[in-house]
Amino acid sequence: MVLELHILGPAFSLPSIDPECLAAVAYCAHAVPRAQWVLMASGERLRKELPALRNESIWIDGFGNIVDYLREYSDGEWDLDGELEAQEKADCIAFSTFIRTHLSPLLDLSLYISSHNYPTTRHALSPLLPWPTQYLSPPTLRSAAKARTSHLALSALDLDSLCDDQRNRASAGPGSDQIPQSLRKPIPTVTSALKQGEHASRFRLEALMEAAFAPLQQLLGDGKRFFFAADSHPSALDCLALAYLALALIPELPHPWLKQGLERRYAGLCDYARREMEALGWRDVAPEDALRDTTGSKKTLPWQKPPPNPPLLSAGTIIFDHALSSLPFRSTPIIPAATAPDPASDAHPAPNAPPPHFPPHILSLTGAAVAALGASLLYSGLLPSPPSRASKRNLSDLGEAGAMLAMAGFREDVREAQVERALDGGEKVGVVEVDVAVGDRRGRDRVA
Repeated sequence: MVLELHILGPAFSLPSIDPECLAAVAYCAHAVPRAQWVLMASGERLRKELPALRNESIWIDGFGNIVDYLREYSDGEWDLDGELEAQEKADCIAFSTFIRTHLSPLLDLSLYISSHNYPTTRHALSPLLPWPTQYLSPPTLRSAAKARTSHLALSALDLDSLCDDQRNRASAGPGSDQIPQSLRKPIPTVTSALKQGEHASRFRLEALMEAAFAPLQQLLGDGKRFFFAADSHPSALDCLALAYLALALIPELPHPWLKQGLERRYAGLCDYARREMEALGWRDVAPEDALRDTTGSKKTLPWQKPPPNPPLLSAGTIIFDHALSSLPFRSTPIIPAATAPDPASDAHPAPNAPPPHFPPHILSLTGAAVAALGASLLYSGLLPSPPSRASKRNLSDLGEAGAMLAMAGFREDVREAQVERALDGGEKVGVVEVDVAVGDRRGRDRVA
């Protein structure tokens, strides 16, 4: 069975715009024989976590899970870290966490948070996503990037929010409508916001870049091809570092502050990244390449044309699924991460494996249908409605005499409650019958 590696498609002349997807591509290119895997661009980012490795009915998502699965599936033959010593393996795990912690926020700030660079990123994402997710997913990705980088206090890079906040502060003060126009603080323009935005954040960005790239530069050293002593082949850390460095160097952005800072102070990392990208054939990758079958060519990546979207995946379903994904209670992916089975079991899932999750839009449509059926039965009278208090007989129903008694304080519901409490307490309750006559109308009421 040929393994399928599903990734978010090409952008910025790279095989993917996502660093974890790029790391998975690099790992498979170095570890897995070319005839044993294919690469498929997937635009259904909201429907499964990417990168995702498929082996028949088994799905494995996430770069770390894919590395573990390939190690067990091949009995260690496809393990790039197999020749590392124990200390080097520990360093590999530690620096992998370091890269995700320090380099991921820099990419978020550069590609999504910066108001000057985000339109370019959104334009690069559009060809990768089916309609209408090309309009829905980029704002979602940007909101997620803002949430991940909120602790860095670098919201000044988002000039749109900066201008809105400053306008609100300038116009929402107490008595602002009473201040003469000549004495009001001028509303900031984009130019003034730029001077106070990225330029004011330059020192903070320089500190973040130094904290992220300086340890990697020291680990790589001088004259080494890869991060660890074994120069014969890279490790999983090399694949992960290459992915993040490639997205920092290659994209042509209006404000390339990340690329400029990396090239100015960390030339060794730049040479390392460009050399490895050239060896893997990662230059000049176009989105159209992912739509052609190139598995027979050895000069390019083993792209396989993705299948068309199923008929059920209509525009309305995509919009509904996107709206549902923004709700706080939806936090689990539709395609669960599968554990690596025993290679001797012919790659079939375990019999006690948990059942697959139903798609949320199917569950929601089912719930809506049940609610509509219940409302229809209630409206038609097949289901009894709760009794109404309006059907109870009050003193006012006796005409003028009942109205007089009600005004005198003989409220029926209050008196009944008092009688019930007295009876429950074992007290004796006297009941008096009162004859009431008004004109020709006569009536009798029982008063406790």
